[in-house]
Amino acid sequence: PTVNEEFFDCCFTQHVLAAVYGPMYFTSYYLKYCYTHYPMIKNIAVLEEENLIQLQRQLALQGDEKYAMTFIFDAAVIHKICTSGCFPLGNSVEGAENILIKLHKKRCVLQNISEDLHVSRAVKKKSKRYMITVNADYNRCVEEIRKYHSSCWLFPELRKCLAELYQGDEFPTKVYSFELWNVSAQEKLPTTVEEVRNCPLVAGEIGYACGASYTSLTGYHTENSSGSIQLVGTGKLLAQLGFEIWDFGMSMDYKLKLGAKQVPRQDFIPLFRRVSQQTPQPFTGEPILVSSLLTNKK
Repeated sequence: PTVNEEFFDCCFTQHVLAAVYGPMYFTSYYLKYCYTHYPMIKNIAVLEEENLIQLQRQLALQGDEKYAMTFIFDAAVIHKICTSGCFPLGNSVEGAENILIKLHKKRCVLQNISEDLHVSRAVKKKSKRYMITVNADYNRCVEEIRKYHSSCWLFPELRKCLAELYQGDEFPTKVYSFELWNVSAQEKLPTTVEEVRNCPLVAGEIGYACGASYTSLTGYHTENSSGSIQLVGTGKLLAQLGFEIWDFGMSMDYKLKLGAKQVPRQDFIPLFRRVSQQTPQPFTGEPILVSSLLTNKK
């Protein structure tokens, strides 16, 4: 069943699955579950503001209410997913990559970053040993994330699309990496990216910005507390530069402890649309001591 044949169509879904998996695609239980519960997007225009309600209705009709899917790997598609307020997830079914388009029922969001970001005493104490950078080593950050997670959803085709958004200026959606470096062994603090790269890289994340909204995608850490310090440093940078919301995607305990709250879909979408039209200041290219960020109110 479909709510709008312009955006969803059973014959289209069958054609795509047969092209990817062959005519016997329906013999796979897991694949059958996916195409039964996750709407296959026929026209990416369903992610535009005036059409997004059609996606929500189709999600409800097929019973999942969170995930749609596409086999189209293109930076323009990822950009459209991001700017719609949805979340792009790499996925693999029976050896074939696809993208899950997640429209959370509740989104984990930190709205007043400068005031509500919680910084523990332990993080404050240790922060003077670390420096944070933005886009100092995107490729290495991605590889460290992949090594850290035993089951990582950054599959090759999605990585290519994210890399294109990171490198290019064709789309307003900007992909970033945040890196945390342990500088405790340095006699003199690094002042350039080239210098800080000689220090151990101990934590990082990648994410994307749509206007004044920043969304964390995934990250990693290798030292005790380094993940928390990287997150706090990232949040302080976002606040300083005028980002209005920090979107964490799905809710998890550590995100809530940072000060994020669960925002229902009906409230998140208009909030996201509003702040994504605003323009924050650009990120600096130089390493910053995390402890110096904690001394500023913003």
